[in-house]
Amino acid sequence: MLTAFRNRFVGVLASAIDGVGFIASLAGASVSLFLGKLFASALFVLLALGVLKRFVRRRHGEAKEEQQSPIWISFVCGVLAIVETAVVVEAMNLPVRFDQSGFEKGNWLLVAAMLLVLFYGQRYVLRRLLAKGSTASAL
Repeated sequence: MLTAFRNRFVGVLASAIDGVGFIASLAGASVSLFLGKLFASALFVLLALGVLKRFVRRRHGEAKEEQQSPIWISFVCGVLAIVETAVVVEAMNLPVRFDQSGFEKGNWLLVAAMLLVLFYGQRYVLRRLLAKGSTASAL
């Protein structure tokens, strides 16, 4: 009798552990889906804020100042951003090609975001440096 009870108890315990594992795997999938959607929504919020900021700057007339800078600044910043992004992608071993193991299309969002952040950040810094240099030489 004790052996039969023990076998039933082990069976119920194994079923309970399997059930908890199944629920945990569903919860893990839900959490990763939520975090993925959260990451995508954060990118879209940043994009919307950038567009809104651009409209506000145009309304106040600050966009005229940006058009006076030389074109070589954008070219240099573009080349630097591409080189820096390539170095970071290779350093992180981020799978961005279809034939790489672990490839996901979402990795290209990271690469595009990195390119944009590096390009606009460097362009802003170079324009400010040139603006300060031109005002100092004018004095």
